[in-house]
Amino acid sequence: MISIIIPCHNEENYIEACLHAILLQINLPPSHQVQIIVIANACTDQTLTCVRRFSENLRSKGFLLTLIDTPEPGKTNAINQGERMAIFDKRLYLDADVIISETLLAELADVLNNTSPVYASGTLKIPKSRSLATRGYAKIWENLPFVKFDIPGIGLYALNKAARERWDAFPRIYSDDRFVRLNFRHAERKKIAATYLWPLPDGFFNLIKARIRWSKGNFEINRKFPNLLENDARSSDMLGIIINFLRFPVSAVVFISIYSFGTVLALKTKKEDSFEWLRGRS
Repeated sequence: MISIIIPCHNEENYIEACLHAILLQINLPPSHQVQIIVIANACTDQTLTCVRRFSENLRSKGFLLTLIDTPEPGKTNAINQGERMAIFDKRLYLDADVIISETLLAELADVLNNTSPVYASGTLKIPKSRSLATRGYAKIWENLPFVKFDIPGIGLYALNKAARERWDAFPRIYSDDRFVRLNFRHAERKKIAATYLWPLPDGFFNLIKARIRWSKGNFEINRKFPNLLENDARSSDMLGIIINFLRFPVSAVVFISIYSFGTVLALKTKKEDSFEWLRGRS
């Protein structure tokens, strides 16, 4: 049916909730044999132990669990290792801190059942944060045209066989989700109604760390794959953005501050040769 690829780097606080949401999926055929591939990527915490705790429950529900432990860092390296073990043509790429709603797998499998290339994602929702800064940032971010009207695929995207044949191995980059999305025209992107929760980092400084990573990823794609930019969203809804800023002025100040600080700091190091799995949370 579908292979779910979950790269992990020190996800002991998140991976169990992610796997539990998969366990609760409904509307799957009894013999679905959904494959879950967890790639523990240079982990120094209890991620592997947490996954093993879920192994028997997953198998009893018909899920096929494959666990890979690799000392080599890099998210796309982990994805490439996971793909070598994938047994199904339909692929779901899932961040370990994402929580999917109970019908998401069934809806994705249905929309990917196509001989033409299909890039698909769910309807993104941001859970309420304890941090006032994060809540303010989210209020602006989730109403940006790119998020509201496009299919960003942040934290969760899926491909059918024809779509996955569009490139070979994942390149060594930060922003795998943007790279994948830009390989497809807007008409090839599909959004399903099922939702998923993608958490923003808690707190002003954690958001700046995340903004640095996101900006570095964008700069890298622009530099390495300029031919893909023709598939980027080009919204002219500047009026909508300005109105949103005026509606929520305090949130706008938070958002602009974090965006500006993160982008400036990313510009200083955008061409560095070193590679690490940058995290946007403590």
